[in-house]
Amino acid sequence: MAVGVIGNNPEIFKTMLDFAFEDKNLYAMRAARVIQLASHNHPELVRPYLREIILRLPNLKNEGLKRGMAKILIERSFDHDEETLGILVSTCFDWLMNPDEKPAIKVYAMEILFKSSKFYPEIKSELIFSIEDQLPKSGTAVRTRGKQILTKLYKQVLG
Repeated sequence: MAVGVIGNNPEIFKTMLDFAFEDKNLYAMRAARVIQLASHNHPELVRPYLREIILRLPNLKNEGLKRGMAKILIERSFDHDEETLGILVSTCFDWLMNPDEKPAIKVYAMEILFKSSKFYPEIKSELIFSIEDQLPKSGTAVRTRGKQILTKLYKQVLG
């Protein structure tokens, strides 16, 4: 229902985004889900806020908020400046290597890092090492997606 209320209205979308970034537990998680679904239906709504989302990622505490914002970034194109992409890559490596991070966040981090490796080919080796390091420590979701990404990376790096 909330996604329907937002519709294609940029003012309501911004209000919901601001509410999510207050990072208040359950409400932030629900707001992030609404934002993610609304941005899926109307990508133009989130486009002006992608940089802000990336800049806020390192400070997010709520798992649901992290998950929602990461999902948005997976679905959008990467046309950001080097500093913004650097923050995104650094945050995703931190999430991937953090033993306390939830599996969904690790999977989304791997996806974003793989997508970023098209712009930063030099991170491919580090991404391979990081995924290989996480596989024995991880559950099924992380192992499955990690192996899929590794297969693609090996083909790209090794030819």
